[in-house]
Amino acid sequence: MSIRALRRCALAVCLALVFVAAAGCKWNPVNRKPPQPAPIATIAFMLPGSAEPFVYNTSVKYAQLGATHGQGWEVFLVLNQYGAEKFYQAVAANSGSQYNVVLNGRVIGTETLQDRWARGYARVRGELTLQEANELLNILGEAGIAVER
Repeated sequence: MSIRALRRCALAVCLALVFVAAAGCKWNPVNRKPPQPAPIATIAFMLPGSAEPFVYNTSVKYAQLGATHGQGWEVFLVLNQYGAEKFYQAVAANSGSQYNVVLNGRVIGTETLQDRWARGYARVRGELTLQEANELLNILGEAGIAVER
């Protein structure tokens, strides 16, 4: 192999290592498989029995911690225009019905669709402790949702 070919190979290896480092990957050259990215948390609002959510991650502008009157903590979710419209449509068609708040495929709360919540807000409430509410905010933050405390 010529010196020129060796230089090209060395350059290609260096560029590959720089690319891997820039991407934040920890690539193991032994098994030649880059690590899989961590799953992103997903939050969705679904009517019971429905296969599709009516509001999900990309419809949430930010999440905010709030206190209930002596019954623990809750998390308010402020929706973007698209999410607010979808939430309003769900309320208009199903006012008084229950909807599930689903986090990573697990129901973490059940709320009632009410007209007063049809103005671009949703909430996860119940008897959350401050620690549970903060953990939920951390998970939502990992999902790319802005969090206000």
